[in-house]
Amino acid sequence: GCGIPYSDLETVFEPFFTTKSPERGTGLGLAISRKIISELGGEIKIESTLNQGTWVIFRLTKCREAAPSPELRRAPPSAPAPRGRILVVDDEEVIRFVVKAMLEEDHDIITVNSGRAARDLIEKDQRFDLILCDLMMKDVSGVELHAWLAENYPDLAHDLAFITGGVFTRHAEQYLAHVSNMVIQKPFSTDTLQNAVRDCLEGAKEPR
Repeated sequence: GCGIPYSDLETVFEPFFTTKSPERGTGLGLAISRKIISELGGEIKIESTLNQGTWVIFRLTKCREAAPSPELRRAPPSAPAPRGRILVVDDEEVIRFVVKAMLEEDHDIITVNSGRAARDLIEKDQRFDLILCDLMMKDVSGVELHAWLAENYPDLAHDLAFITGGVFTRHAEQYLAHVSNMVIQKPFSTDTLQNAVRDCLEGAKEPR
């Protein structure tokens, strides 16, 4: 390759960090790789020289038994969040994977791959403390899911937070302007997402 600038080497493993255009990458490949390798008891690092090339090196411990998972290094939320049962709705598998990885230590996470699947699930099970929903999806969008919830399950509509990369239709923009639900902007760090979830769960306890 062409090498990585020194200023980027400290951030290449952060979720959503990328120097590519949105059409070419989400900035999640190295973050997911590090999580998988860390859970196997290994380590991964990058060595790079600009205009010369890059080495991505990972090491796994050879042993007869599975190595214990090291504690993931991440900044804790500013305050502990109440444990919640959270539904994650996103049509991108890698986003579902990352959000679940960021939250599953402190919460019970259920994921679905479309707004339609979320609607089908909620008709059978409404026991969710929070719904994290992608704003723009192909079959049933986040806006359409929220409008359906507002008509059929208003308490769950109140407990929905939108996730967006900042690209949405005029209709979605107008809809967001008339609802009070939290909007979480991509890219986000583990700390940012955990704190947003904490605020949502604490807000759900307030009288409506």
